[in-house]
Amino acid sequence: MTGERSADRALVYRLLARTLQPPEPARINAIKGEDLPELGSALKRLGATPELLAPAERLVECLLDPDLARLKREYESAFEVSGGAERPPNETAHAPESPQEGLTKSYELADIAGFYRAFGVEVEPGTERVDHIAVELEFMHLLAVKEAVAEVKGEPENAAICR
Repeated sequence: MTGERSADRALVYRLLARTLQPPEPARINAIKGEDLPELGSALKRLGATPELLAPAERLVECLLDPDLARLKREYESAFEVSGGAERPPNETAHAPESPQEGLTKSYELADIAGFYRAFGVEVEPGTERVDHIAVELEFMHLLAVKEAVAEVKGEPENAAICR
């Protein structure tokens, strides 16, 4: 059916976006109720290999763990939320250092925000930076949803733009 692959990608992007945000009870419960039951099926329909399915199954097991404190420790360990430079969750932090780094990062952040605006998205002030992996994945989720809708409506040009 038209739009199924895009809808499956949207589900995977949404799950990853929610997973890569700080764990909170409401978000974890939403993931458990909305995304986890469908993740394996969506990945299989998308042609995921066993090498991808195995870590996805481990992710599901981790998210089903009722120990929220453990999930928070895992998140903080993975991303060094205290501001550490080794594993930041922001894209621009992974760019090579240069003498123009401050200007380059500002330009890249503005470029990312401009791309979001082109699709009608504004990142709410006081939330994550526009280059945070969860924000970028949430944007990919939105594009996949828009692509699926365009495919269902028979708008291949709009679907291609979103893809």
